[in-house]
Amino acid sequence: MSISNFGDLAVLSVDNPGVWTDAEAAALLHPDDARRVQTALTDLGYTVIPEEPLWAPYDGVWDPAVFGPSEPSWWIRYFDYL
Repeated sequence: MSISNFGDLAVLSVDNPGVWTDAEAAALLHPDDARRVQTALTDLGYTVIPEEPLWAPYDGVWDPAVFGPSEPSWWIRYFDYL
């Protein structure tokens, strides 16, 4: 699980983020465990979002001095270390 650096977003992933597709993660994670984690996150005010769309290119303002020299993605924008 990853919690966003900005806002109340969370991603439920298996192992490290970016390792499995959302479908693979769902198949690997027991449904009862996924439901417990999603319920806890929702109860804490987080919105659980799918991981895969976050790997798409980020099309907003991108300052390499702030975000680093990597290719911008939504994952880096909202979940990576700043």
